[in-house]
Order: sequence, then structure tokens, then C-alpha cells
Amino acid sequence: MKKSVLVFVFLFALSTVCAASPLMDYSQGKTAVDINFKPNLDVKADSPFGNLSGKNSNVDFGLTVGLGNNWAVQYRNGTADSKVTDPGSPINIELVAQQINVFYKLNKNVAGFVGYTHAKPSLNISIGPITQTINAEQTSGYQVGLVGFSEIGKNTNAYGEVATGNKITHYQVGIAYEFVKNLELNIAYQYTKYKGIDFSSVFPFSDFDYTAKGMSYGITYKF
Repeated sequence: MKKSVLVFVFLFALSTVCAASPLMDYSQGKTAVDINFKPNLDVKADSPFGNLSGKNSNVDFGLTVGLGNNWAVQYRNGTADSKVTDPGSPINIELVAQQINVFYKLNKNVAGFVGYTHAKPSLNISIGPITQTINAEQTSGYQVGLVGFSEIGKNTNAYGEVATGNKITHYQVGIAYEFVKNLELNIAYQYTKYKGIDFSSVFPFSDFDYTAKGMSYGITYKF
């Protein structure tokens, strides 16, 4: 248990929604660490100034720790859309997000969760060699959701997750393959939307909806 807590604290301190095979064994100290690469992610920000869209790659992280008695806690770093760049525009929009979720196992294949979400967006406006960064209001909210998996073959699981909240909508579906003991390769499709990103302190009536969708490829270590 001590080892699991130390790993959790370390990843939380990085402060940078992972698409990964869910940990479903919530015995005390059971842990899953996820690292995911999302190439060529399709990201869009709908704003009063038009559609700021582009494609970019990023890496994000996640950690789930079993607490016992069917309970687990999870930290997620990023929303699968850490940065978007429009090559034809001097505007670069960036979003960093974290989640902390608490899970309760409903049966051997399904768990429900509630969580806290936090997003920190910014705009970078470049004019020649000069770049001006404009920070939006940081936004916090809640979410509720379900996660589950089903065995579809030897060492192979299909999994999915759906969540909704006052500031976020999210779903993902994927397949995980355990290629060696405790190590899984994951491939998934993910959609995440943050609602009402607020730049009104700088631009009146400027609320953004920020979405990201695309494929994710990752590895999960469970111990």
C-alpha cells in the first residue's frame, strides 16, 4: 500500500482523460498506471471569433489505486487535448486539465464513479516575433459516469467509459491486450468536450466549447 501511495503522490505532483484499460480489482493497494500517446488528435474550439481547430499530438497519464471494499480512487492528467494549433492562424489555444475520481465497483465488470474536474485554458496570440498569452478563467466542475469491460478473447478485453457533468462530456471505447503479465497494450477511440471555457475577463461574451476526438495508443501497468 505504501508503494501505491508514493506512486500516486508522484504522478499528482506532475500537474500537467486517459484512454486505458480500467482497473477492476479494487483490493487495497491494487494499482494501475497508464501512459497514452494520442497522435494527430482532432481538436476544435468553438468561439465567438470563429472555429479554432487543428491537429496535434500529446502524451497523458493516469493512476488508479484500490482502497478495498469495492472502492478506488483515480487521478487523470489531461483531457486528451492538451494543445491545439491552427497553422493558418496566429492564435494557438491550449488547455491543461486534471481529474480526481472516486469509483465504486457495482459488479465484476462495471463500476460507477463521481469526480472533480479542473481545466486551465489559455490563448497564445502571435504577431511576428511577439507572442501574447491570455489566460482564461480556470474552471472546475463535477462528473458522474460508468466504466466497464468484457473479455473477448485470450488476454484480450473490450472496455468503455461514459461520463457527463456540468463542465464535461466524455466517452471512450477500446481494446486491451495483456502481452506479458501485468502489462497491457491499449488502443481506443475517445471523445472529450469541455463546456463554457470563459475568456470574458478579456473578451466580453467569449465562452468557448473545447472538444477533442481521435485515437489513443497506450500501455497500462497493473500491480
